[in-house]
Amino acid sequence: MATEQHSLAAGHGAIVILAAGQGTRMGEDIDKALVDIAGIPMIEHVLRNCAQTPRRQLVIVRGPDQDALDFPGIDIEIAVQDPGSKGTAAALIAATKHLHSEIDSAVVVFADNPLLSEESIGSALATIDGTPAVIGLTTASDPEPGRRGRIIRRAGEPIAVRETASCDPEELRIQEFNCGAMALDVAWARAALRNLKPDPETGELYMTALIELAANEGKKVATVSITDPAEALGCDDFESLAAAEKYYFRRRAAELMKKGVRFRDPDSTAISADSEIGAGTLIERNVSIEGRTSIGSNCRIGQDSVISDSQLADGCQVTSSRIIGSECGPSASIGPNALIRDGTFIGEGAQAGNCVEVKNSRIGAGALIGHLCYVGDADVGPNSVIGAGAITCNFDGVNKHRTLIGSGAFIGSNVSLIAPIRVGDKAVVGAGSVVTRDVPEGVTVYGNPARPKTN
Repeated sequence: MATEQHSLAAGHGAIVILAAGQGTRMGEDIDKALVDIAGIPMIEHVLRNCAQTPRRQLVIVRGPDQDALDFPGIDIEIAVQDPGSKGTAAALIAATKHLHSEIDSAVVVFADNPLLSEESIGSALATIDGTPAVIGLTTASDPEPGRRGRIIRRAGEPIAVRETASCDPEELRIQEFNCGAMALDVAWARAALRNLKPDPETGELYMTALIELAANEGKKVATVSITDPAEALGCDDFESLAAAEKYYFRRRAAELMKKGVRFRDPDSTAISADSEIGAGTLIERNVSIEGRTSIGSNCRIGQDSVISDSQLADGCQVTSSRIIGSECGPSASIGPNALIRDGTFIGEGAQAGNCVEVKNSRIGAGALIGHLCYVGDADVGPNSVIGAGAITCNFDGVNKHRTLIGSGAFIGSNVSLIAPIRVGDKAVVGAGSVVTRDVPEGVTVYGNPARPKTN
């Protein structure tokens, strides 16, 4: 998995990720932590955002009926929230049972908060490391905070986080709100969690109640102000999920533009978390780059194209086409409206034209596949030409068979090549032919069934 490239930094504290939420607003059977944004689960975004936060231990809290999580290359301990217990503080209690005795501080983040940056997470932890504070709270300000918990202050010091349902009209006008991530002095938190009381209306134990408890004890609560409120977007329904993904795609485009990639309309473009795009490439409107895709320099990806888990070398031109699990060599040209399917290699300077479909095939350098062709399970030699409407008949109803076309061969329009079959170098197949036998090198055939041309 991609997480192997984001191994977490060593340190003296702990990272606790609360991932026990079921996401009932998204559907009864949805495991919210595993819902994807830009092609990877939300919790993996959180892991990546924690990658540079110094830590000695990583604990993920799951619900009693949820599957355990495994991310290769990362040492994770899974804590299971007690059956029947409810609320974020109940999940935190489960995590503290797994924290090693030498852990003195922890930063708690939510699996459904995928946009919170590693800078914000690290800043929260820094507020309690070597300071009198027992809590480091992440906050942001927005003229319209919505239903996010307001930060209640007295004489400038935070004394509570008030959920919107409990706010009076004056408190609802407060613009500062809770972003979710919280750093804790572990020794203090262990004792404080034992003193929390369930909410009388919901029966849940809320982690935010720790702020009021600390204030009542005269303990220091520090805050970290996050400049971009969008970082605090929590994904608990499909509307907030869509908003977070839109923000993420816009942020990815901004990162790539700084590296020399041009976007015609970045707001209409979706770029996956694990994609790479080289400088000088132009991304047109309404393009989707999915999965582990690599696009070289000075390419042009035309409007409405979708490229998924594929590698494109420098100088490729893709016009309103879809490329899935394939590779294109330098200066390859695809489309318009072509479909390049899994296992295909398009060689340097080769062309797959209008409404062409290629599947599990190798197309040699400089080869040309005309419009309305289907090339499946084939090897096409360099500089060969396949005319409009030609197809490889690769399936006999039971098995798939390969078609081999040599270098410099010419396949006329509307030809049917009945696999398994071989067409030799510089052979010519006349338009409309049905080829059922191998064609030797340099021989011209035509007809149905195709036969050698006689003088």
